[in-house]
Amino acid sequence: MGSVDVALEQPKGILERLLGSSLRVDAERLAFAAILIVAFISRFAMLEPRVMSHDEISHVYYSYNYYRGLGFQHNPLMHGTFQFHVMALNYFLFGATDATARFPAALSGVIAVGLVWVFRRWLGRTGTLVAAALMAFSPYMLYYSRYVRNEAFVVVEGLLMLWAVFRYFEDRQARWLYLLAASLALHYTTKETAFIYDAILLLFLGARFVWDALRARWHSPSHRWAFLGGALVAVAGVGLALAFFFRDLVRATKNISQGLAEVTPAGPAGGPLMVIGLVLGLLGVIMIAAALLASFGRRLRSEFPSLDLLVVAGTVTLTQLPALFLPVEVIARYGDTSDPQSLLDPTAIQRLWVVVPVILLVAGAVGLAWGRRRLCGNLHPSLHLPLQPRAGAHHRGCRLTRLLAWTAGRRKGEPTLVLLPFVADTDL
Repeated sequence: MGSVDVALEQPKGILERLLGSSLRVDAERLAFAAILIVAFISRFAMLEPRVMSHDEISHVYYSYNYYRGLGFQHNPLMHGTFQFHVMALNYFLFGATDATARFPAALSGVIAVGLVWVFRRWLGRTGTLVAAALMAFSPYMLYYSRYVRNEAFVVVEGLLMLWAVFRYFEDRQARWLYLLAASLALHYTTKETAFIYDAILLLFLGARFVWDALRARWHSPSHRWAFLGGALVAVAGVGLALAFFFRDLVRATKNISQGLAEVTPAGPAGGPLMVIGLVLGLLGVIMIAAALLASFGRRLRSEFPSLDLLVVAGTVTLTQLPALFLPVEVIARYGDTSDPQSLLDPTAIQRLWVVVPVILLVAGAVGLAWGRRRLCGNLHPSLHLPLQPRAGAHHRGCRLTRLLAWTAGRRKGEPTLVLLPFVADTDL
């Protein structure tokens, strides 16, 4: 075979494939494109004339100071940090005006409408067009897509989360786990609604996993009963812990709001009864894990996609829960005053120095036990663990493939780096 024949057999490059492919245009795509155009115009038209509202001023002022190089100190009262960094970048690119301040929200509103297209395989042709039109013309969606707040970003992150979950159930490709981790992590940097979205997702994935596990073939009936017993113990333990946590939180909040006494931080929120609930929850999880490993072993990784999704979503969520171990009086005082300085109580800081490393270690241990092929680490605030494969041709080392980093906020001259959860592959 000559050199000419060999050249002809080589695969085409990306540019050749794009130029050689025919763009199929039909009524459905034209209709969707028209909806996108309407969404773009309705989001970006006349952004300048409207006066800035109170909430918008709170966001644009600190973003503008950050853009000017005056630093940024995060206040939880203004939700997550993602918006401030995006807006500072936006000012750098387009200048600082009332209109440009609303560009990130407007762009997110258009992206949200466009993301409906990726759900076409489940919504169908008619359902996709109807859903996109409803999102484009919804007064609620339109309002917050022209408003300097976090809601427009949350919609995009929520849609990406759902897309990742649905697609992973279909083809089990690791890229959907990356997308799930990224969407959840960015949501946590955007607004507290991440806890609501994550709770709904975990409930769904947990119910799906229990359903799949009960329908599977178990090695022994006793293992199935141990699994059910562990699930009941875990649910009861977590429910008990949360019940006593919120009981004490409500009491402390009433005392502070009514000025009954100057409250001094004491024990952890929920007290010893909350600790008992957490111990029961942990015992239930151990029973579940033992029963599953005894019956399924390595089959857990191949037969239960819901478990993969649970591990990713669960470990991301776990790193956000240290506040549950703060003194309940500190949490109540912050809820009453909205003053972030109240969170700097010495007792609270000492407790976090213990709780945060433990939670990070637990999240990392769960990821490593689940398997290095899909999760080699789950990193969160102010933590960097370099992962390098050892030398040797036969070593299955952990190769970092995704790492999302975000500067969560800084005082002038004092940068603080937050490493969001990442997923890594194994060199096989």
